[in-house]
Amino acid sequence: MAAAFVALVAVGRIITPQSSNASEPIGDGSPLSLGELRGPSLTVQMFTSAGVTTYSVLDGEGRVLASQIGATELASRFPSLDHRTIHAGRLMLADPGD
Repeated sequence: MAAAFVALVAVGRIITPQSSNASEPIGDGSPLSLGELRGPSLTVQMFTSAGVTTYSVLDGEGRVLASQIGATELASRFPSLDHRTIHAGRLMLADPGD
């Protein structure tokens, strides 16, 4: 057991974080999906890129009403989706009217 510990410490001293795949950036810089909230009349898709969250809003038939907008514009164009006043209903539906 002691020999295994010594071997682990020796290997740990050889490997540096720069040679690890974990230190490489993830993705190509394009927005990553955080998921979506789906209701009967609206779907809100959430994305992140470089620490900034953006939103896309689709109608009940999948037509894009807004694409990659910030929280302020989301609240302005869709007051019912204002993150400061919205309340999560059952299963966090964006439009809990169903």
